[in-house]
Amino acid sequence: MRRMEWVIAGAMLIVLVGLSVWRVLAWYEGPYESHLSRLELEDAVPKKQSEGDYVSSRDCRSCHPQPYRAWHDSYHRKMTQLATPSAMVGGFDDVELSWLAPPRKPGGERRLERYRLSERDNEYWVTVLNPVTGAPGGEARVVMTTGSHNHQILWIQNGDQGELVNLPFTYLVDQQRWVPRTDSFLSPPEDPFGLVYWNEVCIECHSTAGRPRVGQEAGEASDTKVTEFGIACEACHGPAGPHVEANQSPLRRRLQRDEADPNIVNPARLTANRSVDVCGRCHSILSYAGTDSWDGHWNDFLPGDKLESDGRLVLRPESRDPSMRRVVAGHVKAEGPRFLRDRFWKDGGVRVAGRELNDVKASPCFQGGEFSCLSCHSMHGYEDTEDQLAPQMDGDAACVQCHPKFEGDASSHTNHAVDSVGSRCQNCHMPYTTYGLLKAIRSHRVSSPNALAERATGRPNACNACHLDKTLAWTQAHLVKDYGMKPILLGKERRLVAAGPRWIATGDAGVRALAAWYMGWAPAQKAAGSDWMAPYLAELLGDRYSAVRAVAGESLNNLPGFGDLEFDYVASAGEAGVESRLRVQAEWANQLSDKGMSLPGPLKLDASELDRGAWEELMKGRNMLPLALTE
Repeated sequence: MRRMEWVIAGAMLIVLVGLSVWRVLAWYEGPYESHLSRLELEDAVPKKQSEGDYVSSRDCRSCHPQPYRAWHDSYHRKMTQLATPSAMVGGFDDVELSWLAPPRKPGGERRLERYRLSERDNEYWVTVLNPVTGAPGGEARVVMTTGSHNHQILWIQNGDQGELVNLPFTYLVDQQRWVPRTDSFLSPPEDPFGLVYWNEVCIECHSTAGRPRVGQEAGEASDTKVTEFGIACEACHGPAGPHVEANQSPLRRRLQRDEADPNIVNPARLTANRSVDVCGRCHSILSYAGTDSWDGHWNDFLPGDKLESDGRLVLRPESRDPSMRRVVAGHVKAEGPRFLRDRFWKDGGVRVAGRELNDVKASPCFQGGEFSCLSCHSMHGYEDTEDQLAPQMDGDAACVQCHPKFEGDASSHTNHAVDSVGSRCQNCHMPYTTYGLLKAIRSHRVSSPNALAERATGRPNACNACHLDKTLAWTQAHLVKDYGMKPILLGKERRLVAAGPRWIATGDAGVRALAAWYMGWAPAQKAAGSDWMAPYLAELLGDRYSAVRAVAGESLNNLPGFGDLEFDYVASAGEAGVESRLRVQAEWANQLSDKGMSLPGPLKLDASELDRGAWEELMKGRNMLPLALTE
């Protein structure tokens, strides 16, 4: 009997030891790695240190296990992570990468840079190679990551000054490939997005309570600190120290369960104005020009504050409010003449991803006083989507909760079949007119389609985003007939040329990218047919903007008969792009020459080819202003 007691005690001891080991591993939230290796990582990145009333998400977990678990699985938490095996998504098995870096001086030549990526005992290293011989030069350890589900950027130390600089390559998760960082954004080839310092730029939104404290003098080290990497609990709820202290007693927690705790902010209990500001702290267009951004105080905004109180929120004016015009004029003077063009449509609509607040605040729904981000999104109980939409909010239910008269009778309002994508509220009132991450994203300015907005701004309208084979005049005729809109005068191209080809021929780089994305979008292919799209997408394979080439190539792969098309958008500028265009157009002609196809508008087929003369004449109207969409 005594022997059995010893056996039981031994088994219990083994279980306790196992649980202890499991807890230690769980603390690191990833595969096991040497303690020394992790300490070296933590020493190389900004220090995690709570200041003031901040604590950390660990202090929230015990009392709020379900919200903590949902947040822990979210993309917000993974926005910035230590470079551990659980965080890395890109291949690192002796991968060699190269790119033509921009010249160091204006007018200089681009230079070839080569790198090798390798993994050693769960550590990730970058070796600089000689451009000619391939011999190894210096090397650096990857210490941190940004992003996890679309793109991932890697960070290495910049010397011994405590700043982190990005590896000049981005990993595209869907394509499972590395590309030069300059080819993952929409920017002019002569003015690409260059190197970025995490401590100075990304810390603003990709950490919780970040304090940059960047060294301003030569040789002066940075003293950057964060409460947590990624977007954690206190980014949305504010400093939780007083809340944690006040709720130490289980009895108090039980008695106060259904009451608002004044020691913490719950965005769901705020007014719509203050609730959207919590999200808008990161999801908005702000200007920091003329402010001292590096003294550690630019992050003074706390949940519950009024975001625009410091004048940094840029709401491009649509009204005649002279005070607002003066504010915007001040931003433009401080930031430069392209500041607005690289972020907004001409009427103030946002055209870059991740900056939804500026559109939300301009929406009629928001003017009603109750509409906020939480009307559709949830941080703790969301569908398994990258948008973190609340349950059932990915369809018409998101809209009919405020507009119940359209529930069950959408077709009488939309003039489309009830099961058609044309009867989905979001496709008409939140069309895909925002760009980011090499794709189109829904606008968050809730509005109705009209021809005047496109004529005035160049922004594609919702109707022709599906009906790519129809003209803007066709759209206007339906809007006048079905909704009583006042007709406007339209020029020859908008009357005669189908919207899809016209956007590709005449639009700026952002419009061309959107038009290319529409042609790969299943609802547009169904509404407009897809047999005619290939020659137009082929015209973009040699576009001077690599992002436009990327979207066009992806959409071509979505067309019947082109799924096996091999096209490397990074290497396809210039002559290579022309060769790709000719190859695609020849293949298209071979597939469809016996079907009597004709292209939309006046650009008819001649011997199964695009009418080059008509096309080149249309191309003379292209918007050639340089554009860098700052996502």
